[in-house]
Amino acid sequence: MSDPSPVDGVDRDSLLMIVAAVALLVVFLYSVLVVQQLLAVVALSLWGFVVYLTWRFVRAHERLADAADRLASDATAAENSFESPEE
Repeated sequence: MSDPSPVDGVDRDSLLMIVAAVALLVVFLYSVLVVQQLLAVVALSLWGFVVYLTWRFVRAHERLADAADRLASDATAAENSFESPEE
């Protein structure tokens, strides 16, 4: 995997935090103005937090798999460079 790159000069993590803050504001306004229950924002925020943690868990496993693959390919390359030709 490649390193996260900035999108139009904005870091991806900063952009994600801005989107999350706007989404939380929209959910809060919806829960107060439309549903008229303050606990709706808590339930929806908790659901969003669980989705976020799941996404982080998947990304961590992808990074671990990439690192293991990179280590295996480096070990294979090193092993092949030290082998002597059989004659």
